[in-house]
Amino acid sequence: MPDDFSSSSAATAAPVSDDVFAHALSLHKDGNLAEARQLYDSLLSMDPRHAPARHMRGMLAFQQNDATTALAYIERALASGYSDRNIDNHHGAILLALGQFDAAVAAFRRALKLTPDDVEVLYNLGLAQRRAGRLEDAVASLRTALASWTGANRGDVVLALVAALQQLGLRHQQHARHDDALLLFSEALSLHPGDAGAYNNMGVSLLRLGRGDNALAAWQQALVADPLHGEGLQNLCDLLVARGATDEAAALCRSLIALHPDMAKACHLCGQQLARLSDGEDFLEEAAEALSGALQRDATLADAWMELGRVRQRQHRYNDAAKAFERVLFLTPQRNAARVALGLAQLQGGQPQAALTTLRAALMADPADREAMAYLITAGHAANDTALARDLAENTIAVRALAAPAGYAGLDDFNDALANALRGLDRQHAPPRQSIRGGTQTKAELFTQDNKVIQDFCAALRDEIAAYLAERTAMHSHKKGHPFFDVVPDPLQYRSWSVILRKQGHHVPHIHPEGCISGVYYVTVPQLAGDEGNLELGRAGLELPDGTALAPVQQVQPVRGRLVLFPSYMWHGTVPFSGEGERITIAFDILKPTI
Repeated sequence: MPDDFSSSSAATAAPVSDDVFAHALSLHKDGNLAEARQLYDSLLSMDPRHAPARHMRGMLAFQQNDATTALAYIERALASGYSDRNIDNHHGAILLALGQFDAAVAAFRRALKLTPDDVEVLYNLGLAQRRAGRLEDAVASLRTALASWTGANRGDVVLALVAALQQLGLRHQQHARHDDALLLFSEALSLHPGDAGAYNNMGVSLLRLGRGDNALAAWQQALVADPLHGEGLQNLCDLLVARGATDEAAALCRSLIALHPDMAKACHLCGQQLARLSDGEDFLEEAAEALSGALQRDATLADAWMELGRVRQRQHRYNDAAKAFERVLFLTPQRNAARVALGLAQLQGGQPQAALTTLRAALMADPADREAMAYLITAGHAANDTALARDLAENTIAVRALAAPAGYAGLDDFNDALANALRGLDRQHAPPRQSIRGGTQTKAELFTQDNKVIQDFCAALRDEIAAYLAERTAMHSHKKGHPFFDVVPDPLQYRSWSVILRKQGHHVPHIHPEGCISGVYYVTVPQLAGDEGNLELGRAGLELPDGTALAPVQQVQPVRGRLVLFPSYMWHGTVPFSGEGERITIAFDILKPTI
């Protein structure tokens, strides 16, 4: 960021004002900001057109953390036609501070036209490009700035470039460009050896390229660099568990407390990861003890209270869970996830009326919270308020037939080609903490795959979604205040994947908290008998306190070429099937708008 607050154009002002301006500038440079401000204001009251004084008065405001006032002064100076070798750089710095990233990029580019060799301006440009999401440009600008940087603060340029490299690498990861991502993470490590984040990110790409041993080594290096790097620890533990080395993963977690017995963070991370290792009761009490240890060392750790509450829920100690979530809300009243978790604990603990009150409060705080909506429906059933569930399900489910895209002999021909494309993608068996039982799921984002038949499906799907949204919008006039009809995403953003189930495969009931609208398309369907393979919409993924379970609102039979759309807050699962063959589906969420 600029620390040269000088102006090079004092001579453009009226001669009678030169001495006053020069004195004000001298005071400004010496740090006498109050006196400098008085002189700038006095000069501008006498000569409102004195652009250099307006420029420097803006920079003085910026130094005093008043970027809004600074912008007004600078832009008025620029509007007068004033030109200075520093003003565009200063303008860009203020815009960057105000979060106007694209405008900041434009300002720094104007500055470079006047001073093309100014590496500080190039550095600032790279910062703005990164914040604007122009990551390739940011990396190029910061590389060039670093190569020519000879002054102080070189470390700041290095860290900025490392951050841009990692951010661009993560973007490549999202698009399954893992080889490109690895090159960027390696460059980041060459600039900043021992960067735990870079090692962790490298491990993710290595694993997705099927290089598990290298991924293991990368995550181990991340923990050498920072033994309390939570994401690296989680990834390493997940890989060890996938390899059948759960005990080794647990020992790794315990070692954190052995190395740092007095650190609350070590106890917290140990408890958090031990809880994740527990499919059943294996490590839950040990996890609770570690989390309690963290809270004994620091009772203000809201995240540790949250984790402890979740562990107590899994142990069916619902009153203890509720107390932990209440503590989270005492420490962080705005944390709506704790409010939702409290509502669920109350529901599971046999207090449906209290749960209704808590979950309605959660939805007042965030009307788009899909977990709160799902639990509210369940609480309504537990409290015998079936009208609530009926209203939230009515006119929200759509069953449609996809039209075959152009270039295929028909829908069967298209689905055959689509099935072959999906079988060839990198998949994983029953991903941890997912709903799949007896099947595989694709690893990478499906709709970004560079595959013609998959992109043909995306085009056909977009047409169906557009028609569905038009119908939904037409209903909205008499559904105002409805959480499904009110939350309309624009533009549409998708998360997508494919699942292959085989004999006895199914999905346990679940919801998609990050979605607004969810959907499934049936590519192939095996031989089915009765209600086998049916999609059950509305059957809750948890028992009510009296041991009963919700009946599904609607069952949809799987048919090849059928598209089903429904609210992401609606519980959904499938019935296992006993026949031979594959059930291949494409599933997706239209993500809910961010608040």
